[in-house]
Amino acid sequence: MSIDAKKRIMFVPSDDFNFLSYTLLVTLKALACTNKKQMLRDVRKLAPISSIIGLPQMEYLIFSSQESSEMRGILPKLWAQTKKKEPLYQRITYALGKKGIVGIDFDEKSNCKCVFLQREDMVNKLIESHLFDVEVRNVEIISKMIPRIRSIKYETLMERLLPYAGTFL
Repeated sequence: MSIDAKKRIMFVPSDDFNFLSYTLLVTLKALACTNKKQMLRDVRKLAPISSIIGLPQMEYLIFSSQESSEMRGILPKLWAQTKKKEPLYQRITYALGKKGIVGIDFDEKSNCKCVFLQREDMVNKLIESHLFDVEVRNVEIISKMIPRIRSIKYETLMERLLPYAGTFL
C-alpha cells in the first residue's frame, strides 16, 4: 500500500486536527525551528506553508507554466483553504504549546506570535516513519525558493508565494 493511501485511510487531510498537528510539527522540524533563536516568526505562516506542502504534485505545480489549467484549478482553492485554516493552526499551536510540545513566544518588534519545537524527539519519530517524506521534501523546496522563510513577515511570504501560484497582490 502506498504512503498516500495510508494517509487517506488514517486521516482526513483537510480537516483532521491530528493531521494538521503532524504537518505543523513536521514543518517546524524541516525548517529547523528547534529553539528560540531559530523560531518561526508569525504563526500565521504555518497555514500557507503546511497547506502547500501536503500536495504531492507541489513541485510540478510551482515550477510549471503559470498558464497551466491545472494550476488555475488547484491553487486558488488552496489559497482559500489557507485563509480558512489560519485560525485552526493558531488553535493547534496553542494546544501544542499547553502540552509543552512547541514553544510560543511573542515578538514585540514584529508584533506577532512565534513558534518553535520543544520536543524534537516526537517529531523525529514521525519523520523516521517515512509517512511525511513528501511534506519534508516540499518544505525543503519551499525554503530554497524563499530564503529566510522563518524570519520574513507573513505579508512578504504571501507576496513571494502568490506569484508561484499564478496570483499577484
